[in-house]
Amino acid sequence: FGLLVGPYILWDAYAFYDDVWRWSSGQGETGYQIWGWGASNFVLALGLVADRFGQWPFWLLEVLLTLPVLLWFLRRQQQENTLSAALWHYGVLLGVFFYGSRFLNENYLGFLLGVLALGALTLTPERMEGGI
Repeated sequence: FGLLVGPYILWDAYAFYDDVWRWSSGQGETGYQIWGWGASNFVLALGLVADRFGQWPFWLLEVLLTLPVLLWFLRRQQQENTLSAALWHYGVLLGVFFYGSRFLNENYLGFLLGVLALGALTLTPERMEGGI
């Protein structure tokens, strides 16, 4: 990781931070626009920002949506610590997080479907009979 990222940080650490973090979170001078299929559309439709490039605290929505699901899934994972459960929990939790984010692109949904499919493929025969 350091070999890949290190040269860019040495070259211009602030530009790296600005491009990787500030731009995608909408905090830079030319931040990424509010876009996609998630709750961000409600932020736009309700006029909570002036335009697609406006600032809005999506991190707060992500915490409010994701934290209860995370705690629930941690409890479920403790009760049944299987690969299948971990994949399902990861896929659903990431989907909830993405839904509350500044942008939810279609390719994210494809990744989530892949993770959930792996969760289904790793189900044991006993779990298939008893339900997920």
